[in-house]
Amino acid sequence: MGAIGAGDCRWWVVAFVMPVRAIEEHGVEETLDAIDRCYLVRTEADSVMIELAARFADLQPGEGLPRRESDPVLRGMERSVRVGGAGTPRIAESMVAELGDRMRVGSWSARAFVADALDVRHRLPLIWARVRAREARIRNVRLVAARTRHLSVAAAGFADAAMVESVDGSLPWGRFEARLMGKIVAADPATAAGRPSRWAGSSPSGPGPRRKAQPGSMSGPRWGCAVVRLRLVGVAAAADLEPAPFRSRTWSTARVGWCGGPVRGR
Repeated sequence: MGAIGAGDCRWWVVAFVMPVRAIEEHGVEETLDAIDRCYLVRTEADSVMIELAARFADLQPGEGLPRRESDPVLRGMERSVRVGGAGTPRIAESMVAELGDRMRVGSWSARAFVADALDVRHRLPLIWARVRAREARIRNVRLVAARTRHLSVAAAGFADAAMVESVDGSLPWGRFEARLMGKIVAADPATAAGRPSRWAGSSPSGPGPRRKAQPGSMSGPRWGCAVVRLRLVGVAAAADLEPAPFRSRTWSTARVGWCGGPVRGR
């Protein structure tokens, strides 16, 4: 199936998705055929959207605009920002608000979408090729882009090559996440080794001081336990091993720490 342009999206939906008869009149095969067509259209639309986001960023470059980290910027002034990882171009900050308005999402969600689009195009070229060939599930693609943003260009390239075969949605979501985490650890072991000590005792939103955890909450020292469990699964995925089953001692230990109270002795 060839790629379609943005102007063709409405025609595509009308021609291939809208049922000729009422849905209540569909038989089994007709219903399944319609579902199949809807999936293809969604894949096409998601891929077109991420390509258009990258193109819109090209049309709103940040060159020549002041940078907050080096130039004086007054409130309300346009400025240049880098929303993606190393190696991605800077953009005009206001463009994310314009994009978000057309996408019917907030500026923060639009910023994340542009960051993912630029990361995939500039840092994950193998995955980008699958996006353009309509062979990738964009949810998986965006997860790879977001999780590898802190990596160097070379390390991101390692993750790109390791994950390109899996972004089509062929793996269950949990296994895909575990494999991705393992490949990130393998791509940059030094950074991965340093993260748990910074995360331990912090809230899910980021590093912070230790504080007493409330029963049933996901904050305080017990959050570090979840990180430990995820790292163990990630190391297994890096070696192309199956993650430990839920009944194993690795999982049970982590689960007791999560549900039973703060993890001590760290």
